[in-house]
Amino acid sequence: MRGKADHLDEPSRPGAPTQPSPAELLVKMNEAQHLARIGSWDWDIGSGGIWWSDETYRIFGVTREEHVPHFENNAKFIHPDDLEAYRRNFAHSLETGDALDFDVRLCTNDGHIKTCRAQGKVVLSDGGKPSRFIGTLQDITALRSAEQEQRNLEAQLIQSQKMESVGRLAGGLAHDFNNLLTVILSDAELLLLENDGPEGAPSREAILEIRTAVEHARSLTQRLLAFSRKQVLELTRLDLNRALVELEKMISRLIGKDIALVTTLSEAPVEIEVDKSQLDQIVLNLAVNARDAMPRGGRIMLRCANAVVEERAGGDLEKAPPGEYAELLFQDTGCGMGPDVICHIFEPFFSTKAPGRGTGLGLSTVYGIVRQHGGFIEVEREVGVGTTFRILLPSARPLPG
Repeated sequence: MRGKADHLDEPSRPGAPTQPSPAELLVKMNEAQHLARIGSWDWDIGSGGIWWSDETYRIFGVTREEHVPHFENNAKFIHPDDLEAYRRNFAHSLETGDALDFDVRLCTNDGHIKTCRAQGKVVLSDGGKPSRFIGTLQDITALRSAEQEQRNLEAQLIQSQKMESVGRLAGGLAHDFNNLLTVILSDAELLLLENDGPEGAPSREAILEIRTAVEHARSLTQRLLAFSRKQVLELTRLDLNRALVELEKMISRLIGKDIALVTTLSEAPVEIEVDKSQLDQIVLNLAVNARDAMPRGGRIMLRCANAVVEERAGGDLEKAPPGEYAELLFQDTGCGMGPDVICHIFEPFFSTKAPGRGTGLGLSTVYGIVRQHGGFIEVEREVGVGTTFRILLPSARPLPG
C-alpha cells in the first residue's frame, strides 16, 4: 500500500496544473491587487525601510525611481487635514499592538485626491517587540463618491417631498384665506360707499386702513399660491432677451446706485412661453435678495441663452429631461450662503433677514413660479464670494426643419 508521501512524489499527470514559480506568483499577486485596487506594504521598523507592491506605487501615483518609501517621507502625500490622524493611528498600533484600520486622503503628484483605507498589523520579534508592520492600502475613492452621491440623492428626494407637502398645505390655506379676504374687502368697499363722512374722518380712515391691510394680506396669499403652483397663468410667447431689457430700468431703481447691473444677452432669440408678470416677479425677487446680500455694494450679472440638456443634469437640475431650454443665470457678488442656509432657501417663511425686514416668501415664490412653468432651478454658492441662480425654462423655439 502506497503512502501519501509516495503519491505526492509521482510525476504530474498530463494536463495537471503545475505549481507556479515565485516570480509567477508575484506577477499574479500584482495583477490581482491591480484589479482590486489594493496595494500591500511591509515596514521594517528597525531600519525604517518600507517595501511597496506595484499597486501601492500606482495608488500613490509614483514610480519606484521617483519615490523611496519611508514613514515620514510618505507623509508628503497625506492630505494636510489627515496628517495628524495618519501619525496618531500608526503610533497607536505600534504602542498597543491593535490592528490598524482607518481612512486617509492622498494628494498625488498629478493633482488628484484619493480616499484610501489603510489596514495592517504589527509583527512582533521573538523578544516580543515590534519588528515589522505589514498591511494593505485600498483605493476606495469610487466607493466613497458613490456613497456620497447616494446620500445626495436621498437628501434631494426628502427635500422634494417636503417642498411638495408644504406646497399643498400652503396652497390650501392660501386659497381658503383668500376667500375670507375677498369677503372682508368687499364689505370694506361697501362701507366706504355708505360712509358720507369727510375726508380724514376717523371712521373713514379706519375703513381705508382695513382695505390697505386686506390688500397687503392678499399679496401674501398670492405668493403662497405661486409657491404651491396654483395660480392661473396667462401664457404669452416672448423673447427672454427683450424681457430682460425691459426690466433693466426697474432693477436699477430697485438695487440702487452702489450695485452695478451687467446684462449679457443672447445673439439669437431666446423664445419661451411664460406669464410675463410671473417672469418679472422671478427677476425682481432675485434682485431684492441680491441687493440685501450686498449692503456695501457689488455687482449683479444677468445672462440668458439657449441651452440644450443632452442628459439629466446634476444638482437640483437632475430632474430636467433632455431637450431644449431657455437658460437664465442670475449672479451676485454678495456674502453667499452656507450649507445650513442653502438647504432651506426655497421654503416658505424661511429668512436670514432681521425680523420685520422680509416675509421669507421671495425665493419660495421664485421656486413655485419656475416649477409651475415646467422649469428647473438650482443655486450655486460660496460663502464670501456670491450666489448664482440657474433657471431652465422649456424653450418655445420652433423645431428645425
